[in-house]
Order: sequence, then C-alpha cells, then structure tokens
Amino acid sequence: MELICAMEEKDKLAGIDVYLLEVYQNRYTGFDTFRNEFLEGMLQYKELNLHVVVEEYPTDSIYAEVKRNITYIYFPKINGNKFMTLESFFRLAIKKTARMVFMSNFCPIIFNVKAIKKIFPNAKVLHVIHDFPWLSTFKGDETAYVNFILGNGNGELTVQDDKFVRYCTYDLLESFELMDRIVCLCKSTYKILLDFYNISIEKVCLIPNGIADYMTPFQSDEFLRIRKKFGVPNDGIIVLLSGRLTYSKGADRIYEYLSRISRLKKFYLMYMGQDDMNEWLPSNYSFPIIPLGFLNLQEKHEIYSITDLGLFPSRFEQCSYVGIEYLMHGIPVLFTPSYGIRDMFDCHNAFSLNDTNPITLKAVIDKREIARESYLKNYTRKRMVDKYTSLIFKMFAINKCN
Repeated sequence: MELICAMEEKDKLAGIDVYLLEVYQNRYTGFDTFRNEFLEGMLQYKELNLHVVVEEYPTDSIYAEVKRNITYIYFPKINGNKFMTLESFFRLAIKKTARMVFMSNFCPIIFNVKAIKKIFPNAKVLHVIHDFPWLSTFKGDETAYVNFILGNGNGELTVQDDKFVRYCTYDLLESFELMDRIVCLCKSTYKILLDFYNISIEKVCLIPNGIADYMTPFQSDEFLRIRKKFGVPNDGIIVLLSGRLTYSKGADRIYEYLSRISRLKKFYLMYMGQDDMNEWLPSNYSFPIIPLGFLNLQEKHEIYSITDLGLFPSRFEQCSYVGIEYLMHGIPVLFTPSYGIRDMFDCHNAFSLNDTNPITLKAVIDKREIARESYLKNYTRKRMVDKYTSLIFKMFAINKCN
C-alpha cells in the first residue's frame, strides 16, 4: 500500500492544470466569494496548477498575469461567432497538457464545453451550478418550471420569456450530456438533476459552498463599543439584513418579515449593503433603520457579533454565502422554505415565515448553538475544498493520500 501511495504521489507531482472559467462583471457577487475561497483553499495542493480564465474582459487582446502562483488569463469581449472565437482564444492562450480540468461557472455553457472538448479531447470538464437561469423567470418555483417544460404550464409567460426558458433548458441538457461531472451546491438542485433532467447519478456531485471560519468571540465589554461605533443604541434587539436588494432577493417582502417579528421587544434594523432600502418599504414604516453600507471583513465580523436575528427574504438560492455567514456566527434567521433555502435553514437553526409561533428572544438564543453547528458540519472552506480535490483526483484515478 505504501509503494502504491508513493507511486501515486510521484504521478500527482506531474501536475494537474485546473482552469476556473468565469465571465467578467464589475460588481461583487457571491461567485467572487466562491472563487476567493476555492483558490485560497486549493493553493495548499502543490500538485494543482491553478488558472482563472476571465471571459468578456474589457481589454482589446488576450493577456495573462500571475498573482500568488495563480495564472489569470483574460479574454476580450466577443463580437460575432462565439464558438469559433472562443476556440481561437483557447488555442492561443492555453497549452495542452496531460491532465487538464476546466471548471465552468456560468451559463450559457455550451460554447465553452464544445470548444474545450474539440481542442482538448482528453481534458475533464465539470460545471458548477451557481444558478439556474430559469429560476428568476419562475420566481423560484421549480414545479411551475417542470410543468412548463412538460407542456402543462398555464401560458402566462411572455413570448420573450418563453424563448429564454426553452433556450436555457436546451443549453443545460446539451451541455450536461458533454460534461464529465456536474456539481450541485444544494439538495434542491441535486434532486432536479436526477429526477427531472435524468442525469446519471455517477455524473452528479453535491458540494455545498464553504467559507473559512473567521468567527472569534468578542468579550462582553466589547459589545457596547461596537454598538457605539456603528450608531446602534444600547437598548433593543438587533436585526440584520445583508446583501443586494432585488426582487429575487425578496426586497419587496422586508416589511412582511418585520411584521412577523413585531412581538419582539424594541428592535433596530441594520442593513449591510449599498442599495436604498427605502425604495422597498411603505412610506409610513415606523421602525428605525441603520444603514451600514459596504463593510470590510473585520467590520462585518463586528456587526455579526452584536446581531440577534437575521432576515433572509430571498425567493430562491443555491447556497448563499450570506446565509453561511449567518450560520457561522450562530445567528438564527427568519426565512421562507423555498428552493435551495430549505436546504440550509430549518426549524432547528432558524425561523420559518410559515410558522405562526411567536419569535421570542429566548427562542432566538436557543437556536444560536444549532446554527453554529450547522456551519461547522456543512459549510467550512476545508470541507468544500476537500470535496473538490477528491473529485479532481478521482477523475484522473488518483487517490488522495494526504
């Protein structure tokens, strides 16, 4: 066994080239967090040669740079035949090696996977489902989507949405057929791949997002300092809303959520984000709002440390990093058990909007430890990276000996 392991170690040192495929965007999203956590965790494996390919970057030509032993390759925006141009870009910028893994992280997928399979026939391709494009169209209702595809829909989609959903489904099915592996971030997605898309169970993997644990308990005398720093009065319960304010994130439901916690003592709503919450609230709201804007990691940690209850009004998610941060800090949230969200929160670590039982401070405190345990069991960076590396090594029939 030791000899076999030693031979495998020598084999691994030949290197596996990992290419993370993404598309350029000028705003921060959950994918940026995924990329940072994924790469930071992967850097410990010297046998992995890490690359990031950024498509549609605002540049006139292909160029590359190396940062912290990671090679970043930038493709300019494509005008014209996307498949032929991508094929040309891949040929020019990427050297064929014995072991190559391409990780697709956005839709549509088909242009990338066809170009890769043509140029690098021995390469492995896996797709990470960070989102389904049709989820927004159906407001997170997968049953409505399934009925539509099966021809049982109610015909309420616009012509444009109809074409969009059909194209998305075609792209997904054709791409999944060519993929070596498909990574799901939540059980809801894993189930729909197996039960509706009929993807082989050998091809599908469940790997939830993970984040490094930066939660360190503050001393009790620090809480007053933190409240003062962010302008939060010393009395009352602190409720936190974090992230972008959009319809899919449930921004229009904030007032409904706050009405649900009205039996709590006096509370203060803090908003950690850069949008205008007033656009989503009735003009006669009476509760105090403390806007925090964009915070750095240390400031976020301070805010989480004084938060009693989180709001999580999203209509659907795959595996929310905001949700993971709540759990990491042992903060129960108020949520609706919809697509993906029901896989992260339940009655043990959070409060369902559908539950009519009153939310009390005691109930909040009782769920804190369970929330923290949910993070440690499911959403650490180590757990995520261990699963990805095991998957990559397995695709090349290499065992992880360490």
